[in-house]
Amino acid sequence: MKNVCSKWLPLLCSGCAFFTGYSQAWNIYSTQNSSIPSDIVWCLAVDPGNNMKWVGTDWGLAGFDGSTWTIYTTSNSGIPDNSVRSLAFDKNGDLWVGSFMSGLARFDGSNWTVYNTSNSGIPDNFIKAIAFDTAGFLWVGTPSGLGKYDWNSWTIWDINNSPIWSHHITCIHIGNDNIKRIGTLNGGLLYWNDTLFTKYSYWDGNFPENTISSIDMDAAGKPWIAMASSGLNVHLGGPAWNWMNTSNSLIPSDILNHIQIDNAQNKYLCSQNKGLLTYVNNVWTYYDSTNSPFPDTWATQSVKDTLGILWIGTWAQGLVRLDESQLNGIAEEEETTILIGPIPAGNFLMLTFNEIFTGELDILDLSGRMIEHRRLSDVKGQIQIDISALPPGTFFLYGAEDSGRKTIRKLVKYPP
Repeated sequence: MKNVCSKWLPLLCSGCAFFTGYSQAWNIYSTQNSSIPSDIVWCLAVDPGNNMKWVGTDWGLAGFDGSTWTIYTTSNSGIPDNSVRSLAFDKNGDLWVGSFMSGLARFDGSNWTVYNTSNSGIPDNFIKAIAFDTAGFLWVGTPSGLGKYDWNSWTIWDINNSPIWSHHITCIHIGNDNIKRIGTLNGGLLYWNDTLFTKYSYWDGNFPENTISSIDMDAAGKPWIAMASSGLNVHLGGPAWNWMNTSNSLIPSDILNHIQIDNAQNKYLCSQNKGLLTYVNNVWTYYDSTNSPFPDTWATQSVKDTLGILWIGTWAQGLVRLDESQLNGIAEEEETTILIGPIPAGNFLMLTFNEIFTGELDILDLSGRMIEHRRLSDVKGQIQIDISALPPGTFFLYGAEDSGRKTIRKLVKYPP
């Protein structure tokens, strides 16, 4: 048995090594290769009835069935504005479209009904958030307050008629408990149970910051709060919170735009500097233009369709489709010739070879690009390798034995 302390040698090469199928996991739709009307994607929604993807862009609304695009603009439809900032479906299957400057529109597949400050009691023509409560009533978030429409009249909450500290509403989430969880710009987090506002803010000392980007809830009923500059905060109940940021956890970014939690309780976050973040099985991973086929470092919003495919909007590079079954299928193999630990790792990684290994060991980034390389001969047992030169992030350890057998392992390096 050999026990070796090994320093990995950087390898400079003009080519890239790719796992079979990895690139097929990603599809990018931009104005260069598709009919999407703009590369700036603000918001996304999926019709649960037919799996149609709806994409709100800076120059129109796009419906995409996987092969055909249908585009709605002010020149060919009743949509009131080409800059679409929020989307939601009601219980009847109608699509609600929030615009930047022209109010809210209801689209039933044929007809458009527009609500704006001229023809209704809606508080503002900039619609940043749309939600429906358990009774089916409509809620909107605007820079001029929180609005509720009970299909007869509007009720508005702002700093002049309620105890909220900011009437610039950024997001709304309404769970099965019918509590309205509301994010604001510079006014903290609000819970509204139709009787009482409960406030969480930096000012009262029980919240990291006052600007909330997005809210979702897990299967246990815990709200997950994405913040504009302070990472992620999970409400465990009562006064208990679990705050994750880049200083106290492995989360890759503190600058968050959006969070969604899927049925398997996987978490997907969109950031402004690390692209798409995933939190799966307590492991953080990020995908951006520096380490994967994801084309941008700024992700705006994500959604999963009815087939489990992930769709992500970007700030300037269009729409991304990610089939995680292909991505994850190549990340690990069942064979246990090489074991690695700890995961996540610091500056050193321990490899355990259950059988004699002779061949090549490579560390690859998420796009399959070779970062470091070493050849080992007749090794069995444990070796420790120095990975201090690697930046924090997710990588693959790829072992190719001379016998032809190959092993792939996921490696997560945490910040020093």
